[in-house]
Amino acid sequence: MKYTFEDFLMEIHGKQCLLPGDDWPDDFVNWTDDISYDDWIDYGDKFAKAINAELLGASKIILGHYSMDGTCDLIKACKKNPVLESQRKKLLQAIAKAEE
Repeated sequence: MKYTFEDFLMEIHGKQCLLPGDDWPDDFVNWTDDISYDDWIDYGDKFAKAINAELLGASKIILGHYSMDGTCDLIKACKKNPVLESQRKKLLQAIAKAEE
C-alpha cells in the first residue's frame, strides 16, 4: 500500500480530532482548508523526512547492510563482481551521509 501525503495529514488530524467517526471526514476537510502556508510547508518537510527514512531503511536491508557476515546473496554476488561491489559501497556511503 502506498503511503500518501493525504494519509500523513489524516494521521496528524486524527491525533488532534476528538469528533465522532461520522463527523471526522467533514472536519478533516475543514481542517485542511484552515492550514496556514507555513504549516503546509512544515507538514511537507515532515512527510519527506518520513518517506526518506523509510526508503533509507529499505535500501539498507536490500543492500544487505545488516548482513555483514556475507550470508546475503546480494553481498555474495557483489563480492564476485568488483563493479557491483564498488556501486554497493558507494550507495552505502550515500546512505550513511544522508543519515548524518
